[in-house]
Amino acid sequence: MIRHPLPPAPRPVSLDENPRRWLPTPEALVGALEKNIDAGEPAGLRALAPLMGAPEVDLTVTPLTARATMLGALSGRAFYHHELRLRQPMPEHLEPELAVWQAGTTPEWSDGVLAEPKYFSFFQDAPFPAFNPNHRRKWRAHELLHGASKFFWHPQMTRFELYVSARLNELLPIIHWYGFDEIFRPRCAEHRGKLLYREFCAACEGLARPYWELDLAAEPQQRALGMGAAHNALEHLESEWSAIVQEIATGRLHATPRGRLDASSDAVGYMRAHWNRVTAWSTGSWVERFLVDGVDYFSTLDALLLNVGQATQDLVCGTLEVDTSVYRARRTRRQLQDIASRVLVAMEWLDPESDEGQRAEDALEPHLEALAGACGELLEEPEDIDSCESAALESFAGCARAFSEVAELFPEPIAESFLGFGYRFLDADIFAEAGAAQLARGVEDGAPKTFAMLTDPLDSAVALTQWEGFDTTGRLTERLHGWLSDQLGEEHPFSEQARFEAFANAEPRGDEEATLFASLPDAPADLLEAGGRLRPHATLRRASFAASIITHTIGQKLPEGSDDSQIPVAAALVDGQLRLVAESDDITRILNHLQAGEDRTHWLTEALCEPLYELLENSLVCWLPEPRRVHDQSETL
Repeated sequence: MIRHPLPPAPRPVSLDENPRRWLPTPEALVGALEKNIDAGEPAGLRALAPLMGAPEVDLTVTPLTARATMLGALSGRAFYHHELRLRQPMPEHLEPELAVWQAGTTPEWSDGVLAEPKYFSFFQDAPFPAFNPNHRRKWRAHELLHGASKFFWHPQMTRFELYVSARLNELLPIIHWYGFDEIFRPRCAEHRGKLLYREFCAACEGLARPYWELDLAAEPQQRALGMGAAHNALEHLESEWSAIVQEIATGRLHATPRGRLDASSDAVGYMRAHWNRVTAWSTGSWVERFLVDGVDYFSTLDALLLNVGQATQDLVCGTLEVDTSVYRARRTRRQLQDIASRVLVAMEWLDPESDEGQRAEDALEPHLEALAGACGELLEEPEDIDSCESAALESFAGCARAFSEVAELFPEPIAESFLGFGYRFLDADIFAEAGAAQLARGVEDGAPKTFAMLTDPLDSAVALTQWEGFDTTGRLTERLHGWLSDQLGEEHPFSEQARFEAFANAEPRGDEEATLFASLPDAPADLLEAGGRLRPHATLRRASFAASIITHTIGQKLPEGSDDSQIPVAAALVDGQLRLVAESDDITRILNHLQAGEDRTHWLTEALCEPLYELLENSLVCWLPEPRRVHDQSETL
């Protein structure tokens, strides 16, 4: 049994009271979490990571992240791998009301990242969330709290009810992201005590470690920062809770814009993207046959609101306990729901009156019945969990085989995507095979030169999934380089080419301030007198590569007889394009000074103005001039 204790809640959750009445004060919460850290590692907690299919540190980086992990386990959640999961395209009548992007409803590779449309990348009713290795570690707890919040469904649901329920499902994950999860989260010096919205910080990500390894004595400021985060979380919750209660009571929208966040607007976006899908025959059949009201979803907004309140209280109060055997049974139940959902969506593509529709129904309906029965048995937590779980998994496999036998009846994209479950928590090698072709396309997209060197890209993609580093966070090109280096050695040409493409593809990939406001002085010498800020571009990256790699990448050949030695280079991503310069001694000096944060008045000489200007022209360095000011009253006359 895995246990994680916190003090009990001050009182039961009530819809008639301010949430502060049934949640701990910031002082009480931070004090309790300090004791959690001092108490050390909870027995068995690490064991949940492989069972759930996500990196251990992602699930344990703060005390409340660990509790979000346990809440996810209590409802049987686990992660599928984003790059191996094959999404089912939706038939036209299930598509969003408004086009979510130009690529339909399924993800597409872009710069080595499997990108998704904003409002159709996430389904609140999904049995499993995605482990997206390109996402920050915070996403793991965020996704699990969506699952703990659950969702609303009713056969006569209204658009307004779906809107409110979408806002409710997002409430706890957002409160946690911007508040609770910042309590004792390691941050770099630049971002300590600050909110990161969409910004990616490699330094912050690199500081992550299991929360019990945090040395509070060495970081005394953490308590004050934690108090601030707890205050923010409770204030944010109070504001959103009040607005949602008003919406339920009045049937009118109550927007509460908050900085860059607008929960109401996002909920409208979700409603418009998913209304056709959640009111379709397939969703109704799935909910009524495979889910239980009050367990998996709620059929009234008041019940959903109460559950969100209870999940919030469970996150920060009381003792959580997870039995891993019971967890596996609940996870298996989610698997059955997952495959049933895919069958029913696939059936939406066929005319039920057609010969194809009848044949598919005859072949698949017995298996759907078996899946529904197994879901019910697993929910009852039978005495012999292992045998019940084995029987349920055989039902899963039987349904998968049955679909394969009639796959020809379905449109090709449906037939090809059906078996792409992307699971890593069970039979990882088997489930990876279905997604290997998609992964190979990602390698080609993000590292085309390396891809062209592979003898059999599909076999290489399968082998990549079997490498222990595949399931870590980071871009695909970075993991590809790690795998090749591990297999062939760092010096191998394949590894070196992959290292360069990982370098070119790495985060961060944009500098908004530079794009909007950076300028170029009229002449290099002006830099000696110009005010304003001079800094490296946010995407600046530096490394050394063999000369042949550089020339090969830019489509040239190394002149015959040339020395293929390592060349130090600096690069930046500007409007998605890599700008690269070879580092001369002067450029190296300039970049070293700038990256050290040194004032240019201490090091900039006339001789360095020309190479600095070259860096500015290529946007590897940015000059942000200061606004003009009136220094002499006569200037206004």
